[in-house]
Amino acid sequence: MAQNYQSSYQGQKNIAQSYKFNEKFEDSEEIDDDEISQHEMKVKDMQNRVSAAGNQKYNLGLNGNQDNFYSKNGGNQNQQNMGNSSYTNGIQQSINIYNQNKNKMNDTPSKINDIQINLNHSTSEKPSAICLIQFHQDSNRMELGSRAIEILEKYSDHKICFVSIVGLYRSGKSALLNKLLDIRSGEGFKVDDSVNACTMGIWMWSNPQYNENDDLYIFFIDTEGLQSVEQTQDHDIKIFTLTMLISSFFIYNSKGVIDETSISQLGLVTKLTKNIAVNEYGDKMDEYMLAQYTPKFLWILRDFSLELQDQKGRRISANQYLENCLMEDGNTKVQQSKNVRKAILSYFKDRSCLTMVKPISEEDKLKIMDRLQLEDLRSEFQKQIIALRALIFQKCTPKMFNGQYLNGRMMISMIETFINNINHKEGIPNIQSAWENIVQNECILGHQVGLQQFESQMKTLLENRETAVDFMELYTNFRAIRDNVLEKYDSIAGIREKNQYYHQYRMELINHMESREQQAFEQNEEIASTQNDLLIQDLTKGLNEKFVLKKFNHKNINEYISEFNEQLINHFLFMRLFSQLNKQISIDFQASMISMQQE
Repeated sequence: MAQNYQSSYQGQKNIAQSYKFNEKFEDSEEIDDDEISQHEMKVKDMQNRVSAAGNQKYNLGLNGNQDNFYSKNGGNQNQQNMGNSSYTNGIQQSINIYNQNKNKMNDTPSKINDIQINLNHSTSEKPSAICLIQFHQDSNRMELGSRAIEILEKYSDHKICFVSIVGLYRSGKSALLNKLLDIRSGEGFKVDDSVNACTMGIWMWSNPQYNENDDLYIFFIDTEGLQSVEQTQDHDIKIFTLTMLISSFFIYNSKGVIDETSISQLGLVTKLTKNIAVNEYGDKMDEYMLAQYTPKFLWILRDFSLELQDQKGRRISANQYLENCLMEDGNTKVQQSKNVRKAILSYFKDRSCLTMVKPISEEDKLKIMDRLQLEDLRSEFQKQIIALRALIFQKCTPKMFNGQYLNGRMMISMIETFINNINHKEGIPNIQSAWENIVQNECILGHQVGLQQFESQMKTLLENRETAVDFMELYTNFRAIRDNVLEKYDSIAGIREKNQYYHQYRMELINHMESREQQAFEQNEEIASTQNDLLIQDLTKGLNEKFVLKKFNHKNINEYISEFNEQLINHFLFMRLFSQLNKQISIDFQASMISMQQE
């Protein structure tokens, strides 16, 4: 009996080990080659055991059905077969889990390559690092780069997001981005092997990566290093806060383990609520409100060589390591560290951690790492770069602001407002003003596009028209044009809620269309009046010719008078009918205008 239970227990243990291996995959945890080899040896042994078990006459098989089995030797043999079945089932499940993981590992690079569809084919320009936000040190002002505006405007009809990297200066942020984007030496973000900071302001890679599954364009941005001797803490706060507000995925780059020093270096997090205004009155954000605007957070631990374990020596994932470090505030007496931990837990609800080994073993080559190709670096580092790419594409979502996905045009509006706030209004970004600026700009654009569409369709309808149109036909055409224009306006300006700007610019558009329609009706009446005059002239033409040619004399003067009276009566009847028709047209037109305004 003990042996039977042991077989069952061993099968379940195999399952548990394979699921543990699976969890490491799901957490994007580092799995080295030795561990894979050991697991493969276990799988081969399991497969041999399964094969041997399959040859047993009374084996239950691998279908897991413990109700349908046969036995010659009664209960004991049945119990043994059940034990063997559980064991072999456990082995088979373990093999299946491992094969799934192995397929994931083998498929990862190809999936990433499938996702990363560059836009090089759609542009003749060579991609490069361009200045997104420039800082003018002499005037202490920021400015949105003109080249960045041109590029972002190309994505006005597409969802976009920013993946940013922030950290201390000289910590390898730019070099990591170059390897992440597989950019050749000297062609990517600026890297310098001196001790001076080489990135000033905020820079963007001009060519976004395209995630076809989510129809999302992902821009990567590099930031000026924090705690540079060339800048003040106030400047660092502006860079940190601005980057955080515009990003969908926020990478914090540091070296080594998470300890009190690395925690304290993230002290700017505690100043976020004091450096973001909620409204025009300058009210500051609370923790709950700020969490609605913060991006997904990834802490990358560079040059990490330790084995991740908890206090009991059990292996843990990088994500669990981060959570454990953030929850250890009771072990420190430094209040600043407690505040940083609390801020990270409160602001960044979606957070994760990734460890990366040194990219190259030779110390003397670290200074020239950016000149080396990715395939020249340690294989383990290459795998971690691939894992980082996969994690970014998995977690990246379009930038959302007040419940609205932002396109390139909206992103420009938001950044411009934040920069203007920093330059003028107490030096801090204002959420409400940024949102209102986005909404107003979208309404202005919707108004402009609507006017262009209206004038184009009206020109097509009325151009080179020499004869008057029936009123109802003209009215129907105007109504169709108006409906199309307002639908176009709504598609651009109708952001989530119907705001004051929406109604303001929509009414301006309607008023313009009413004015132009009134002009068109009046022009149609003038054409009709001219046509009527010509008709009357044609009706009286014969009578006039007879009078001029003196075909009437004193003998047939009565015939002339009778014909003249008949023509005159017809003329007055027509003019009366025409006057009544015009009056009814005016009444119907005014009634239709009132009805449209009420709609």
